Amino acid sequence: MCANSCASLWSVVVHIQCGFWPTRKWILQRSWWITGELFSRLVWSRIGAERDADLIVDSAGSPVVEGGSSATARDMARFGKMHLQGGVAGGRQVVHAECTDPATTRNQELIDMFADGCDADPANTEANHHDCWWVWNAALGRYAGYGLGGQNLLIDRTGNTVIVKLSSCPKRMDPLLTSFVDSVNNALFDHLGNG
Repeated sequence: MCANSCASLWSVVVHIQCGFWPTRKWILQRSWWITGELFSRLVWSRIGAERDADLIVDSAGSPVVEGGSSATARDMARFGKMHLQGGVAGGRQVVHAECTDPATTRNQELIDMFADGCDADPANTEANHHDCWWVWNAALGRYAGYGLGGQNLLIDRTGNTVIVKLSSCPKRMDPLLTSFVDSVNNALFDHLGNG
């Protein structure tokens, strides 16, 4: 399968409106054996990554799609920069801009659903979760990916900023620490955006 048809397949899969990421993963896996190999060929190798990323796989050898990846801070920053630039890395379009736009397009339906959920933050009435991103404020282009143990990839299009934080926290998930780190990152984004 050539890169153009893979990219077209990815574009189709991204636009499936089921909202259920494992379904998208399943479609990709049935279309082209291993999504890790597809991701490596179409994205990771094109962002200028210095090292391979590690993926946790299940007993069938399929990558765990909702977590289980590991990469260096510099390579995660490259991935974040590609998102910051609408899918462009090294002067070429790596993924379609539409793949990076949902996190920066305000969607009231998603905001309302998120506000009714257990992760809602009354202090942030713009927050939602979309395409595996925690969207802080779509209008500002602020969104984040969180990993277990404190890994964060944060993107702020308004301030043209990417933050990568790799850490090992005592707990897999620590809501108080996450809240503190988010407030620090938001303050940093605000400061850089005004500078």
